Amino acid sequence: MSMAQFHYYTKGLSLNKSDSSIHLQHEFEMTKPDPWYSYKIEWFTLLKTNESKIIFLRYKDFPEVASGEYKAFFRFPSVYYRFYRLKKDDIVLQEGRIWFGHADGRLDIKIE
Repeated sequence: MSMAQFHYYTKGLSLNKSDSSIHLQHEFEMTKPDPWYSYKIEWFTLLKTNESKIIFLRYKDFPEVASGEYKAFFRFPSVYYRFYRLKKDDIVLQEGRIWFGHADGRLDIKIE
């Protein structure tokens, strides 16, 4: 999945400055799939029982961030409704299943 498509689904990382109304978000041109419900199975990761996944995002051209304390937020939304045409056999495999859940990540950070 391209970064443009990934950003379409997740809306990307946002930073909110703790002591003001400053809100920073990566401005990225998104690419919508066509048709909107289309997908490629390669976009997803097979998780085995009790397995987790750590994802590292590297943003290019993120707006300049002034020093201070921020609340970082990233949402990985459930995308199941977008791919309603998937059948159980498409996501429940012998080796495990493809996860379509929802996860939010929040972290207090300090930029010096």
